Amino acid sequence: MPSDTLIEHEWVAHGACSGQTQAGYFRTAERAFASVRIPPVFQPPVSRFETTPSDVRRRFADANPDFPRDAFAVKDDGRFLQEVRVCLAIDLKPRACDRPGDTRNRTIIVRAVR
Repeated sequence: MPSDTLIEHEWVAHGACSGQTQAGYFRTAERAFASVRIPPVFQPPVSRFETTPSDVRRRFADANPDFPRDAFAVKDDGRFLQEVRVCLAIDLKPRACDRPGDTRNRTIIVRAVR
């Protein structure tokens, strides 16, 4: 989690009604995060590059062969990649996403991480 504000938001919005303690909720979140292999080009990007939402999903699916190919959803703002969502069931097993995000084959920009 990148900031205290985001941690608090996640707990209030999602964790408080999970039936878990705050520590248990975040341990579960860490396990979920650790179950996903992030493709090298996104770990973190050292230079800006262009791609498509479908290519981002393909790269994540290729890096995670035990996941359904449609377990990844791309969110962007029309120009820049904002996030890659990974769809998991309540037992943390990968599942197909209900909404894959934008599926058009247009160019988006992945920014470098400083």
